Amino acid sequence: MVISSGRFVAKQRLALVGPKGRIDGVAIVGPIVEATEVSLAEPDEERLGLSQDPGRGVILIGPAGEAKVVAPETTE
Repeated sequence: MVISSGRFVAKQRLALVGPKGRIDGVAIVGPIVEATEVSLAEPDEERLGLSQDPGRGVILIGPAGEAKVVAPETTE
């Protein structure tokens, strides 16, 4: 679904998995950017177990497979 000026919400949904939990049905929003970005509200960080150590990252799970996303400052 196009919102405006290149922004969109995809029909596809993902699951986010962290060290302590999982959130299903997460929307994919755009515009398309060079690197994958994950934005979380504070309660979601707590639910996933990232509030104490956000550098651990999350795993994105969709129909095409999985990908781990880690905060840029912790990427080696």
